[in-house]
Amino acid sequence: MARRSLIWQIITPILIVLTLLIAGVMSYLPSTIKDYAIHQAKHKAEETAEQFKLLRGYYAEHVISEVLSESNLKVDVVHNEVGVIPLPATMIHDLSEIFSKKGTLLKLYSPYPFPNRNRRELDSFALEAWTHLRAKPNSNYTRVITTPEGNTFVRVAVADKLISSTCVECHNDHPLSPKTDWQLGEIRGVLEVDTKIDEAIIKGYNLGIELSSIVSIAFVLVILLISYLHNALILTPIKKLANRMGSLTNKGSNVGETQPLIGKNKSRNKEDTNEIEYLYNAFSNQQQRLEERENSILGYQAKLENQVRTRTQALEEKNTELSVAQTQLKAANKEIIQNEKLTAISNMVSSISHEISTPLGVANTAAGYLNDETKQIREKLNTNQIKQSELESYLIDNQEAGELVQNNLRRAGELMRAFKVVTVDQISEQSRRIDLRYYVDEILLSLKPSYKNSKVVIENSIDTNLTLNIEAGTLAQIITNLITNSMIHGFDEGNKAGKISISSEKAVEHFTLIYQDNGQGISLEALPHVFEQFYTTRKDEGGSGLGMFIIHELVTDHLNGSLTLTSPPQGGIILRITLPY
Repeated sequence: MARRSLIWQIITPILIVLTLLIAGVMSYLPSTIKDYAIHQAKHKAEETAEQFKLLRGYYAEHVISEVLSESNLKVDVVHNEVGVIPLPATMIHDLSEIFSKKGTLLKLYSPYPFPNRNRRELDSFALEAWTHLRAKPNSNYTRVITTPEGNTFVRVAVADKLISSTCVECHNDHPLSPKTDWQLGEIRGVLEVDTKIDEAIIKGYNLGIELSSIVSIAFVLVILLISYLHNALILTPIKKLANRMGSLTNKGSNVGETQPLIGKNKSRNKEDTNEIEYLYNAFSNQQQRLEERENSILGYQAKLENQVRTRTQALEEKNTELSVAQTQLKAANKEIIQNEKLTAISNMVSSISHEISTPLGVANTAAGYLNDETKQIREKLNTNQIKQSELESYLIDNQEAGELVQNNLRRAGELMRAFKVVTVDQISEQSRRIDLRYYVDEILLSLKPSYKNSKVVIENSIDTNLTLNIEAGTLAQIITNLITNSMIHGFDEGNKAGKISISSEKAVEHFTLIYQDNGQGISLEALPHVFEQFYTTRKDEGGSGLGMFIIHELVTDHLNGSLTLTSPPQGGIILRITLPY
């Protein structure tokens, strides 16, 4: 029993190590090979996509352009007819079918397909790839996907840009093109390469089994060697020692008496202290130390629990403070927006007051002139000294002065009417039905004093008869902030010439207000931060960083809409505000 116990104490750890090693090999090796296969597939897919993009670029730049200019051939999606060659994208689709038969799956798709492919629905990966590449066009989008049939694919998608003017012109001029405002460098679609890696995964698994088998055989040999050494170096000396001790015991005993080899006397003799008892003593000491350490750990655990309770209470207090701070922040944001409205109204009052003073002054001067002339004519009539020429001159002057008074009073009235409409809406914050084009004209008229001396032209191209129920004051605040931002940042305080255009697009359940200027635009570094609170590129010049932040808050919180801001490479900005009817 002792011999079996000792050998099993030696063999059991070896078996455990063998089991763990085999488990590690079967877990690590296939996983590592799979990761390497994924990496290689991704690298190969990127190279394949780049080759196809170069091929299509060369085809579009040199083949298509020369065919169209030097022959009567046509370029179309359907090219089965005589005299028709495929479009570059159609060529890629045709080549993908050929390559798919050889194990390489190539796909080219876009949310703006030609009519012959508009029935094809994009799966979740394609939609996610389009969204990712629109945001990061110079990166790639990779996913490892297992099909219901058990096949594993590495799907790699890269952005398909319009890299030549020939492609741009073709897509914009083609009668079947679903989108006709493409620009050079814009993402047209997604080029995807799918690589099957089942063979690499199976090889990794088989290699793991082979390596595990080799390790198992090696460990069996080690166990046999250990068994041999144990028998030769441990059991045999112990037997010899036991026999020697038995012989010595028998020699010191009476005839016919036999002393037991293992008994009470064994623990009393130094010769009976073997390696097993030594290990037993060591384990006993270790157990005692473990018990002491366990007691120490229990004490430390109690201390940690007290610390956790204390810190949990502190965290709850911090959460309460954070909740209060968030409430205060919301109130502060609301106050900021309100102060911005009041500031805009104050500036409008100042501008309108200054603007109205001119026509009222002119009307007052003309009226005074009429009064003086009328007194002189009346005196001459009373004394019968008036001449016909004087009366005719008076009547002409009277008519001109009357027209001057009427025109200037009409101008002042229009300014006051626009000012009244806009300011009342901003103060009331009530929803009402408006004619959008007419209301924007009112806003522009109320803002005209602030930009009339600039070199900037503002154009209202909103569709006529577009009526909706909306918080008119909020809309006025948004347009006011946009024009102010364009004047300050886009046109250098209005000192540079330029154009601001406001237009609209109608849909079934919503409409889009499009604000565009051709100013200096926004840098790529600043564009992601434009709607952040207190972010400004003119901090040294007194910029507050609240204009675009307030626009974002008003559109999303007050009008339940959404907005996107882009800055084209040629300059300027395009802000699309989508709102419900």
